[in-house]
Amino acid sequence: ATLLAIDREGFSSPPTEIVLGTRPSAATGRLLGLAVGVDRYPGMPGADLRFAAADARRVAKAVAASPIYASVDVGMLLDGEATEASILSRLDTMIAAAGEQDTLLLSFAGHGLIGSDGRLRLALSATDRADLDGTSLPFDRVAARIKAAKARVVVLLDACHSGVTGQADPATNEDAVAQLVTEGGAGIVILSASKGRQFSEELAGLGGGRFSVAIADALAGGRARADTDSNGAISLLELYRAVKASVAGGSEGRQIPWIARNQIYGDFDLF
Repeated sequence: ATLLAIDREGFSSPPTEIVLGTRPSAATGRLLGLAVGVDRYPGMPGADLRFAAADARRVAKAVAASPIYASVDVGMLLDGEATEASILSRLDTMIAAAGEQDTLLLSFAGHGLIGSDGRLRLALSATDRADLDGTSLPFDRVAARIKAAKARVVVLLDACHSGVTGQADPATNEDAVAQLVTEGGAGIVILSASKGRQFSEELAGLGGGRFSVAIADALAGGRARADTDSNGAISLLELYRAVKASVAGGSEGRQIPWIARNQIYGDFDLF
């Protein structure tokens, strides 16, 4: 349990945590998720990625195995399937179906770009370098939907990759976080693959990006190691510590994952 005091002027105290027990409760609530991965950018020569689609598959498989939810439904949209219409439609369906006891997951692996208006856009396979604003997905449209959710929202964000050149101005993961973490809206947790102008590294030897490989390891093969309180569930902070140690250590500090929150305090079992 996390206690937070807020005074009449809106100032809040530091959160205080009270551990009520080490065993997770029986599986409750639902996990509804969407994993998006875009490798192919025909309209942006030189921008193709190698493992974004594989990363989406890997994340979807890893989170789907979580034992703490009564049911799990995680879909995927890869490359040409990931159109603006399909992404927003899936989000609308998930958000409409999710209640306060549920968890919504959005995972994105691909390029993030800055449009002419200075706002973040997600590059899709249909994105054309000659018309970035008209052929990419404004992140504002994603953020507006997420903020309206009744459920807790978890975003796994891997939008900062090398390879975007020319007219395209690459975005940082912080650009997306800034559009999600606001005074209002849903309770949101964002776990980002890298910080600042750091790139998210993809490695053939890993068969994917460092970030998604670390997430999958923490939730599957390395689960016992990541589960530091041995309660059978991976909490938010357990996941973050495991992913950060793996990615930062493996990249010798070139890539450091980070976490941001909106109206969510303390630690809680996540997967």
